[in-house]
Amino acid sequence: MSKKRRKKKSKSVAGATKRRRESARGRGPSFLAIPDGIEVFGLKSAKTARVDIIPYEAGKGNPMADKGELYWERTFYIHRNIGPNEDWVVCPSRTMKKPCPICDFISKLQKDPDADESLIKALATSRRMIMNVVDKSDDTGVVKIWETSHAYFGKAIDEAMESSYEDDEDNMDNFCDPVDGNYLKMVVEKGWQGRGYSVERVDFKSRKEDLDEEILEAAVCLDDILIIKPANELKKLLLEDVDDDDEEEEEEKKSKSKSKSKKKSKKKEEEEEFEEDDEEYEEEDDEEKDDDEEDDDEEDDEEKDDDEEDDDEEDDDEEDDEEEDDEEEDDEEEDDEEEDDEEEDDEEEDDEEEEEEEVKSKKKKKASKKTSKKSKKKASKKTSKKTSKKTSKKTSKKSKKKTSKKNARKKGR
Repeated sequence: MSKKRRKKKSKSVAGATKRRRESARGRGPSFLAIPDGIEVFGLKSAKTARVDIIPYEAGKGNPMADKGELYWERTFYIHRNIGPNEDWVVCPSRTMKKPCPICDFISKLQKDPDADESLIKALATSRRMIMNVVDKSDDTGVVKIWETSHAYFGKAIDEAMESSYEDDEDNMDNFCDPVDGNYLKMVVEKGWQGRGYSVERVDFKSRKEDLDEEILEAAVCLDDILIIKPANELKKLLLEDVDDDDEEEEEEKKSKSKSKSKKKSKKKEEEEEFEEDDEEYEEEDDEEKDDDEEDDDEEDDEEKDDDEEDDDEEDDDEEDDEEEDDEEEDDEEEDDEEEDDEEEDDEEEDDEEEEEEEVKSKKKKKASKKTSKKSKKKASKKTSKKTSKKTSKKTSKKSKKKTSKKNARKKGR
């Protein structure tokens, strides 16, 4: 193997080893340009932690300190989950007072009454902060970068500084001064919904020794490590994000349309089944109607027979009247005739009652037809049988009476 090949191979291994070491140490979030050799600090358990915050010389654009002045933290704002890779990006507007297309898009959504509130909330900025710190539990005394949210640390230290403030001379505004300064004793607990670790209380503790010059020189200018993307790049990321959302909405619409089509097909099948059932019901109704018509025809035939019998009875009555005229001379016969007339009147009253009963039965038949066809059949058959029996009985009685009268009159003669 040549020296050149050996040299190239050693370089590639060194590069990979360097990346592995840096990833193990923690390279920090993508929106920070952390210098090589600088490690990242983070809270790793819910227990008391002690850190020394190292002041740095402020750079350009720091909202709290002029350039070259010592300060201890850098507040900035980010937009979460932007673009297809869901990147966290620094907001130029709230961090550096520069144009931000994401903020412009949020303001448009806020003016739209039909806008998705969850989308507005997801795109909103989040307040964060970075500091140079030395972990007191680490004997190396190396300066590290601590990046955290204002909610997880800023609130606690703000409350501590506020509670310790007495006046302009007696306060903790200069707690991290290199000479006669203080370190922080922090009570750490689990974060919101178990996410990470947050500082619940901060206590200021006096340093036993002043900060070394080497430590102060190792502090990073926090204003210079913020990665603020140009407006055109942010707009491109935002448009890609919006396009992805539109594609998801289209897919949801397609899936909904498919489900609707399936529902429609099911409805059609159900309607066809109902139509088939209706046809069967109609056929049954037609059969019932035919049966009803046959029953009505039978009843009409029976009524006709009854009418013929009534006509025969009238003929017999006429013969009786002729015989009565011939026998008026005999008083006894007249008395008999009067009795016969009374009997005939009774018979006529019975006939009227029968007619009324027949009318009532017909009305009942009509009502029963409306309520239930099946019950109508049974009722009509029963009534027809009853009426036929009654009429046959009455006609037989009348014929018997007439024959008996005739026989009596012949005997009288």
